[in-house]
Order: sequence, then C-alpha cells, then structure tokens
Amino acid sequence: MPILVEDTKYDDLNYCYSVLDALKALEENHTKRENLNQMIQKRTKYKANFGKLSSLLLIPLIMVFTILFSRMWSVPTILLIILLLIESLVYILGMIWWKKFGEAQVIALGQKEYRQELSRIDEKSMNLLNHPPLISLRIADKYLSIDSVTQLIGYLQKRHASFLEEAIYMMELDIKNTKYGKKSLVEDNIFQKEKKYITKKQEKS
Repeated sequence: MPILVEDTKYDDLNYCYSVLDALKALEENHTKRENLNQMIQKRTKYKANFGKLSSLLLIPLIMVFTILFSRMWSVPTILLIILLLIESLVYILGMIWWKKFGEAQVIALGQKEYRQELSRIDEKSMNLLNHPPLISLRIADKYLSIDSVTQLIGYLQKRHASFLEEAIYMMELDIKNTKYGKKSLVEDNIFQKEKKYITKKQEKS
C-alpha cells in the first residue's frame, strides 16, 4: 500500500512531477557513478602517455637545439660534448624517475580525482534522498521508478484518476492484469538502488 503523507505544498500532479525530476537526477548520478571509473582511467592513461612522450622528446629536442646553437655561435667542441653529456644524463635520469615515480604519481592523482568526483556524485544523491519530495513520500518505494511515476502522471493528466491514491490504485490493477503494467514495476528501481548504495556507504564510514 502507498505511504500517505500530508503534503500541502504540491497538488498531486505537481508532486508527481517533482518526484519524477528527483528520480531522473538520481538516475543521472547512478549513470555517472557507473561510468566514472572508466572515465578516470581514460584520463589517467592520457596523462601518463602525455608525460611519457614529453619525457622522451623534450631532452632530445634540447640536444638538437644545442647542436644547432653551437654551429651558429662556434661553440668549442669540448664544451658541446660536455653539454650533450649533461643533457644525456638528465635524459636518462628523467626516464628512470618517470618509470619509478612519474607513472605512480599520475595513477595516484587519478585515484584522488576519482574519489573527489565520486564524493560529489554521492553528495548529490544524498541531498536528493534527504530532501522533499523523496523524504516525504506519498508513493511506495516499489513504485519509485521513472516508468511508474510517469504512468501515474499519465493517469492524472488524462483524468482517469482524480487524485494520487486513485492513480496508484489504477496502476496496481494494471500491474496485476496487464503485461504493460507489469513492465512498469521494476524489481530494483533507481530509488531503491541509490538508497541502498548510500545506506551502505554511510554504514562503512
């Protein structure tokens, strides 16, 4: 049975639209969270490749410019050799540093970025779940899917139902008696998924 809560702020249709908007926002957060790891991995890989390429090309380019400069200004050969040896040493040390520390640093930054972005997404979901209309529900949890609420709006808009409880009753009849109605009832809807996820996270922290 639906959870009945006094709500003077919204009429039934506006209330359903508010719930629908909140559920869509939860769905967006859920999708972002699912795609976040892949997105951060791509960014990290790009940064790692860029850093590696930079370390491979920078010193050789400097060495080329050193040779060109030495020819233009008649730099003594011994000085040129010393400069090239120093640059070669810097190049080797740079490659060693990149292999030992550079890649690890890029990965660590990627993990930090992942945690920060995940925290922002989770905070948005928590705010949605802890504020109206999702904190003062007039619709049972099992009906808090985008499809189900859209169906309730349809009942109210088409004047098949005069108020929310009647719309819920009509939807329940459809769920029992029609294939279309059964499809609108999701086993683990977005509200339940996000609520479960946030609850588990809060229990761990």
